[in-house]
Amino acid sequence: LKAKQSMTIDALVTGWEPGAAGGKYENTVGALRVSVVDKATGRLREIAKVAPGDDAVRNDMHELLGGRDDPAGLGLVVELQGQGWSQEYRVRHPRVLRYREDRGEPNEVDFCAVSKI
Repeated sequence: LKAKQSMTIDALVTGWEPGAAGGKYENTVGALRVSVVDKATGRLREIAKVAPGDDAVRNDMHELLGGRDDPAGLGLVVELQGQGWSQEYRVRHPRVLRYREDRGEPNEVDFCAVSKI
């Protein structure tokens, strides 16, 4: 029996990428760029690009984020699930579990203490 490592983390939406031209998500959000606070520097550090959810959520995110220069200013926090950290300190196989309306700040991560896979 093989068990996969799993973790959750709250991350701030700091950017987004449009869906691929000519693809199903052309006029919606293709991916969210999410970050946490690096404990050593106190600065935001990008940890993943992740699909925002189903089609309805993608459209809602496009209305909310479209045309914004600074999505981080919205304070939109997502709870991510992933399978640990990569060598580059990015979340492996991230997926959005939920949007955290009760949180305005991302987690702080001590990258010096993170176990990489």
